[in-house]
Amino acid sequence: MLPGSQRLRLQQDFDTLRRTGTRYHQPALSLVTASDAAQRSLAGFIVSKKISPRAVQRNRVKRRLRAAYHLLQPRPSSGQLLLFIARPALQTLSYQALLLQMQILLKKARVLN
Repeated sequence: MLPGSQRLRLQQDFDTLRRTGTRYHQPALSLVTASDAAQRSLAGFIVSKKISPRAVQRNRVKRRLRAAYHLLQPRPSSGQLLLFIARPALQTLSYQALLLQMQILLKKARVLN
């Protein structure tokens, strides 16, 4: 699992990323990246009610996203903020397909070699 010290937690960070970050898209997942002046390397995950109105299902999707991110173990450069946004197509995606889409996004953003 992804340690709490490596996760985006502050609403201010989420808002800044969504407003000023660079976006990359796949059918089931989007990635927003930005640099951080405080030199923190953090990752955040958003799963909206569009995915499911039930919190249990949204939390399951977030756990899958965090596990996939941890498995890929990208090493973001110092001061890199990453925000993964789940899209409705993610509900029917297998775990292997999720890993592949996340890997493609991280390569596009030049976070993963």
